[in-house]
Amino acid sequence: VEEFNRVHGPRYESVVVTSSRSNIPKARNTIVEMAKGTEYVFFMDSDIVAPADALKRLLECFQRDARVGMAALPCDNRNARRRAGVLFRAFAVPLGPHEAYTVATCCTLGSMSAFQKVGGFNERLRVHEDSEFSFRLRKAGFKVISDSSSEGEHLKDIRVDAPFYWRFMRDSSRTYTELAKRGSALHVAKLALSFTLLASFAALLIYPTLMASAIFLALLAVSAWMNSSAMALDDGAHTRAIYR
Repeated sequence: VEEFNRVHGPRYESVVVTSSRSNIPKARNTIVEMAKGTEYVFFMDSDIVAPADALKRLLECFQRDARVGMAALPCDNRNARRRAGVLFRAFAVPLGPHEAYTVATCCTLGSMSAFQKVGGFNERLRVHEDSEFSFRLRKAGFKVISDSSSEGEHLKDIRVDAPFYWRFMRDSSRTYTELAKRGSALHVAKLALSFTLLASFAALLIYPTLMASAIFLALLAVSAWMNSSAMALDDGAHTRAIYR
């Protein structure tokens, strides 16, 4: 970065290099703090190659609707496909800009007025800090937009193995705890239902009684509703009916 500044710095109004012991939310908050007085702040991670028209596309989302607080291009489909495997096709993403429950912040334009109203990213989180921030944006009345008609390229391949899933679940639990504190009942209900459904299935295998069967079927019915009801799908997961 310092070499870039030396060679190309004069072409820009300002290039500032800040180093510290940090994490991703703290780094993003540093940028927001330094961007005070501007109308927008643009995040692009160091291992992302964005389309040439990324800023133009994202800015148009704000111009179309004054309630937009954050707009993003997807940038990790290749890794998401590897993580989800055959279930990747379960998710049907609308073409073009659409309202989303959450977006990744790797190629994202944010409104400074939105940051001023809801605050910055939660620096206690290691993963999903963008999901928790998106939740607060929507709760404050802002819209979160994903433009799936274009995408960035994530250069880093994420190794998907047992340690990866362990770290992912551990860090995710912290995010869910924060969402629970902020009143996201849907997140809590879905997480609790997943564990309860697994436990009831294990109980059915060990004690195959009529009562155990009835409990399992009841939980299965609730789970089916939670993955098909428009109200319950408030998390923005556009799931194909066949996979539900």
